Amino acid sequence: MTPSITPFRLFPVMVFIHGGSLSSGSARNLSYEGAIRNFVRHGVVVVTIQYRIGLLGFFNTGTDDFPGNLGMLDQVEALRWAQSEIVHFGGDPNRVTLFGYSAGAASISAHTYSSMSRGLFHSVILQSGSVLTCFDGALGSTDLSPIYAQKLCNFTSVDWKAGNFSRLHTCLDTIDLSIVNQMEKPNFLGWKIIQDPFFFPSTPQKLAPFRSNIPVLIGSMQDEFAYFLFSLKQLYGSQFPSSNRLLPFLAPLLFQNATQVDTLLPLITSKYAPTAISENADTAWLKANSDAITGGAFVAPMQKDIREWMQNGNFHIFIYEMTVSSHLQGFHSLGIWNPAVHTGEMPYVTGDSRVWEESIRDNRSTPFDFALMEWMGQAWTNFAISGIPDAAWSPVSPLSAYLPYLEISSTGLRMRPDYRSDDDWFWNVQIPKVVGDLPAEKMFIFHR
Repeated sequence: MTPSITPFRLFPVMVFIHGGSLSSGSARNLSYEGAIRNFVRHGVVVVTIQYRIGLLGFFNTGTDDFPGNLGMLDQVEALRWAQSEIVHFGGDPNRVTLFGYSAGAASISAHTYSSMSRGLFHSVILQSGSVLTCFDGALGSTDLSPIYAQKLCNFTSVDWKAGNFSRLHTCLDTIDLSIVNQMEKPNFLGWKIIQDPFFFPSTPQKLAPFRSNIPVLIGSMQDEFAYFLFSLKQLYGSQFPSSNRLLPFLAPLLFQNATQVDTLLPLITSKYAPTAISENADTAWLKANSDAITGGAFVAPMQKDIREWMQNGNFHIFIYEMTVSSHLQGFHSLGIWNPAVHTGEMPYVTGDSRVWEESIRDNRSTPFDFALMEWMGQAWTNFAISGIPDAAWSPVSPLSAYLPYLEISSTGLRMRPDYRSDDDWFWNVQIPKVVGDLPAEKMFIFHR
């Protein structure tokens, strides 16, 4: 989508990478009407891309038989295409901004670490995601590949360890894709970007010093995990545990092994669910669980990503937190709590006509919502054009121990001095003292 294919001066380019846990979603997550309204009319070219997701994009055996990160290699090829062809659409290949949410943001974060992607973009917008989430095990550390090999092809763990994948090749080459798609539907936590010889050839810690210092806009929703709590309640129904027992139920999603769960669960409970909460205070327990996993699985990895850039001398980083409840999408409240959930910013950022038409019809939108959509579309494109989203939005500073950020709230916009430092301290300082750094320093060995 472009303002003109024959401009007097080439336009900046914004490339959208969709989210969906690397197992769902598509380029249609950014609607044409919304992209034109919120971006193109402000003077940028917008590119949406497709990439292989799920088993097709991220199944791997750690060998040449099934190499990992194929979906990421698809993204690299799309970015290379943009570099060579975008000028024909009025776009400037030297001013490319990647933007995306959730797994899209994790993908963009991964591109900043990868030498394969270097020079293919010049600034990034990361909404609620970091590749460190994949490596931390912050949303589960289970390797889905052997699980799917067993389910789809009866390829057992013994077969997997033996390392002969010829039978698996034969099975997966001939299997009906509808069977694969049906099996992937209940996949709650999605696939992972992994270490591999090509796209991500080392640990994040070892690759971080070589990242380019580029403009970064990064932020999160106040209650990210509340979105997943609602999904889990729908999925488990009557088997969903009472809210005061929820954290033990969810803790295995956060950590690598049972020892970590046993060691850290009391610390997490003490931090996020103080004894003042009564046993039957359902809403308070739901919020405590959301706060804990929002901090550990979303905020802390993003903060670590920010700190690693700052250690490289990059202070061109703008942080936000959005506290506006997600009423436009028809998200149901959890008790008396109306959280600002994962993806809650997307209608404002993308101007998705489908969401707005429904919200107008159901009387959920207000003049404030339209004003916020207008501001976010302008700020995101301002960043792509100039590297500065808003004159009143201050970047991080080398002189401050804390991370200044813009709070986007229902009462307006205001700079705050301290982006969730309690979560940063707990997950990035205290927890590593107990179990070590969650992203393993040990190199993944790729067998040829």
